[in-house]
Amino acid sequence: GFEDAVFYSDERAAELSPDSTQLVVDARHLDTGAVRAAVAGDRGVTVLTGTGRRRADADPDRDSEALTA
Repeated sequence: GFEDAVFYSDERAAELSPDSTQLVVDARHLDTGAVRAAVAGDRGVTVLTGTGRRRADADPDRDSEALTA
């Protein structure tokens, strides 16, 4: 059958949901400065662009250890 929707208050949803540790922004049409300005003052936030995006990977150096046949 059709599913029954359940809605929670923002407070209850925050209790049920873990913190988000990574966020991706499609900034193809944004100035990266605008993204940095939007998160300015938020402790622990790092904006990764270009080749620096690899640092978002839990193990960014694993490709250097890859085996090939």
